[in-house]
Amino acid sequence: MNPKIFMMVFIVYVILMTIFGWFVSRKQKTGEDFLLAGRNLGVFLLMGTTIATCIGTGSTMGAVGTGYNSGWLGAVYGLAVGIGLIITALLFSDSREKKFVTMSEEVAYYYGGNKYIKAIVGILVFLASVGYLGGHIVGGGMYLSWATGIDLTYAKIITAVGFGLFTVIGGYVAVVWTDTVMACILFIGFIVMAAISLHLVGGLSSLELAAKGKIYSFGIDSIGWQAFLAIIASSSISIIATPSIRQRIYSGRNTKLIKSSFIASGVICALFAFIPAIIGISASILLPDLNQANFAFPKMAAIILTPAIGILVIIAGLSATMSSASSDAMAGTSILVRDLYPVIKKKQADPNIIVKLSRYSLSLTIVIAVMFSIGANDVLSYLTKMLATITTGLAICIIMGRFWKRATWQGGLAAIFGGSFTSIAVIYISVLGNLLGHPAVPALLMAIICGIIVSLCTKKEVFDLAEVLKNLEAEITI
Repeated sequence: MNPKIFMMVFIVYVILMTIFGWFVSRKQKTGEDFLLAGRNLGVFLLMGTTIATCIGTGSTMGAVGTGYNSGWLGAVYGLAVGIGLIITALLFSDSREKKFVTMSEEVAYYYGGNKYIKAIVGILVFLASVGYLGGHIVGGGMYLSWATGIDLTYAKIITAVGFGLFTVIGGYVAVVWTDTVMACILFIGFIVMAAISLHLVGGLSSLELAAKGKIYSFGIDSIGWQAFLAIIASSSISIIATPSIRQRIYSGRNTKLIKSSFIASGVICALFAFIPAIIGISASILLPDLNQANFAFPKMAAIILTPAIGILVIIAGLSATMSSASSDAMAGTSILVRDLYPVIKKKQADPNIIVKLSRYSLSLTIVIAVMFSIGANDVLSYLTKMLATITTGLAICIIMGRFWKRATWQGGLAAIFGGSFTSIAVIYISVLGNLLGHPAVPALLMAIICGIIVSLCTKKEVFDLAEVLKNLEAEITI
């Protein structure tokens, strides 16, 4: 593959996506249009953007690399994401009826509109969005660096500029439309790659031989139950607390449509999960001496495919990372504009400046994420550890607030911080890391324990949910 030709194709691709994003969003006028596409997404766009968001860096580059090293374990991340989408659809799709703008508003609603939990969740959700965004920048940068030979740091910056252009110009409308187009491209590219890979290795029987006949064990024998459960737990439950996923709920047309779209998207994501694993296992047969498994996908594209198909496939990989990145950037922007700006300025933003403020906030979010991503080069490890640190406790906080009448806002915060501090301790204290392994399961258990104990030890506030919702609606200025 000629690096110069690929770079030219990538630049043309970004320009076309930017023009397309501008075209579909040219009629938007309000902050609600820019941040939530007017809350009017139908089945086609909602499924397209949800699938594109979920089939991102971890489900593609990370999963191919895991498939290379650990066989069918490469399918587990995508399966867990699919499960998480279905759970979210069943438990939380009706939150659309409350007309929330951000996840911190939703969490505050469950806890009586408490201002402390709203502010803290707002900060954590912004950090989660930046963390996800950083992971996608890492993945996109690795694709681009390998394909063009440019320095990885510069590749990350170019990737960020690439999706940043159409996102800043067109807002959420541009994001959902370009997501849907990119979803089609990534599906075509990955299916073509998997089909050719299967043909070259001699079919599924050869894959099973390479995976040591453990198609149903999903790599448990090689990594152990604890690590396996950690990936399932961190990936599936994190969907509940993923800001960009909640944004899809808030922007859908109605509850019934959102629920059916999410369930269908979850099934599709779960089925797609096997495709990157097939590519990864095939790469372990065809390219057994790779130094870095995360490069298995672009390496396969360059070696076993014709130049034209190889460029298509790698563009598909970049589409997976860029579509997810643009969604997380928009989610972080909503938090900055709706939740953090009022904390800093002591007042809500003027509706007349919302779109302008959103564009500035979006640019800031992307810059911060690029800075986060500079030192990270292992995609799946980065994502799962970040998920365990930020979203595990947050998910427990949301579930407690929604379904346990005895939950208090203090207990919700205890769940958040209990999970986060446990994850950080397991990651950075070697003794705990050696003893407990991956941080996701310990963080999940500690979040549950802390949330329950503190809730039982603190007084439950009495509040009228209708009044709480009325007060939250009065604050909305977009």
